[in-house]
Amino acid sequence: MISKVKAALANIMGGSGASSSQHSTPVANGSVVPSRHLPERLAVKFPFERPSFLELTPEELQLAADHIHRPVITPPEGRRLLWNAGYAEVINAGKSQNNEDQACCEVVYVERRDDDSRRNSFSSTEDQEEEVSELFFHHWGLFDGHAGPGAAIMASKLLHLQICDQLRDIVDILQKSSVPPPICLSNEVKTQSGPQAEESPTDEDRVLTNEAACRFHQEKQVSHESLVIGAIENAFKQMGCLVRKYHLLSCITSVSTFSVGGTHIGTREMPEYSESFCAQAVQQGGFLVIVCELGSTTSPQDQQIEHKRSTYHALGGCCAMAVVYLLGKLYVANAGDSRAIIIRNGKVIPMSREFTPESERQRLQFLAFLQPELLGNEFTHLEFPRRIQYKELGRRMLFRDHSMTGWAYKLIEEDDLKFPLIYGEGKKARVMATIGVTRGLGDHDLKVYNSNIHIKPFLSCLPEVRVYDLAKQDHCPDDVMVLGTDGLWDVTNDKEVADVVANVLSEYGPDHPRRFTMVAHELVLRSRGILKERGWRLANEKLGSGDDISVFVIPLGGPGTYT
Repeated sequence: MISKVKAALANIMGGSGASSSQHSTPVANGSVVPSRHLPERLAVKFPFERPSFLELTPEELQLAADHIHRPVITPPEGRRLLWNAGYAEVINAGKSQNNEDQACCEVVYVERRDDDSRRNSFSSTEDQEEEVSELFFHHWGLFDGHAGPGAAIMASKLLHLQICDQLRDIVDILQKSSVPPPICLSNEVKTQSGPQAEESPTDEDRVLTNEAACRFHQEKQVSHESLVIGAIENAFKQMGCLVRKYHLLSCITSVSTFSVGGTHIGTREMPEYSESFCAQAVQQGGFLVIVCELGSTTSPQDQQIEHKRSTYHALGGCCAMAVVYLLGKLYVANAGDSRAIIIRNGKVIPMSREFTPESERQRLQFLAFLQPELLGNEFTHLEFPRRIQYKELGRRMLFRDHSMTGWAYKLIEEDDLKFPLIYGEGKKARVMATIGVTRGLGDHDLKVYNSNIHIKPFLSCLPEVRVYDLAKQDHCPDDVMVLGTDGLWDVTNDKEVADVVANVLSEYGPDHPRRFTMVAHELVLRSRGILKERGWRLANEKLGSGDDISVFVIPLGGPGTYT
């Protein structure tokens, strides 16, 4: 076992450059739509590519893949992202063949799911005549891939569509913010039949019923905000399932006619396929707008589809961070070690935290305690300050388990000689000496080196979602949200990021079209460093980031930013 662990540690920083092998259906402007029961002729793989909004030519794409000079890549002049956000990226220094980071920036329109019983349970007839059957959200995403770019590419194509699908059930509810969400969406009332139905309740029965209702049927207050959080969480879970087995889904049928800002977008009809999924991507006002009507990915037919259709696996895994702007609030969902901060009036507000073996130690240890078979008789769920030597058997040594935040002493037994579930410290901490993040998408085939011990049971796809209410804060033109993969945060702390933001923005006026792009460019440039004889070095001569680096800088203030 020791030789296995040493080999794993020796190769821990290596990466596979294999391109992804997922299948999809292309729609307008290069967006990708999954489909159920589609013919084989429509099934194509997700090829390796950089974010479409970079609009790279073949020559620029080759330049962006240069591991030696590592040029910083930004969107071309004249290409405006949502809210005039800035973006920049740089490839790694040779850790993997391709840049395994991916990014996404979309406007997504959500149409109410056609379900009369659900709609009637919440809206009166007069309300239904006045209500709008759709809403939209803005989406930015960063996906930090590892062991191949496949999972990151797939997530960048599909995660926002999964969020759209989850929001379809609550379109009417979200549009009526003054009305509490209903506990049930169905207005069906069960009726009794038989002799008991003819008996009318007595006054005593009514009193007992009312008392029981007060005691046992109290309703929790659920906010509209928590519904959106739940939708995003479920979207991540569904995305995790799709990365595991990307089945061909049924059907592109028709997309209704839509108008955005008075501009007719149009329709797309493919009547030969059964109804389940519809989507369309169009150019509107210089932005890529996706209009979709997404069917459930967990329908009863899925088991039959699994036996009838081909199955596609996404290579590797990825950390996922998604920012959703909906109805005046920013929802920041993070699963992995990417991070987001808000810089408001020069002060830093953390909007996420890293999920690493150290930060989730107790969750991992508790799972191993409950299911020791997951450890393959090679690891121990206990943590010790260092590796135990055989000669220390019978001594008392510091340890801690899943129930402890502090340390205590225990008598060392033979089982304690096994390799610890969590080994290392800081950025070097690993689960089973293999992976340094504990949340994300993919990694379903990940095993301990040269063994049959699966690591996926210890990894979670559930994000932590934090909410920032833009309407309750006053913002100046220099207030921003910064999203970055770990390539940024490994070498640049929050204060340094805030200083760079302030310095760069002071050089550009509030109306400069590329001021936030220049901030993103400078953040990536400083974190990458300068190539010297001893490698990439920062201004203070410390080691620069040799990882892929991707950064969004999203403005929060100023006229016309998010209207």
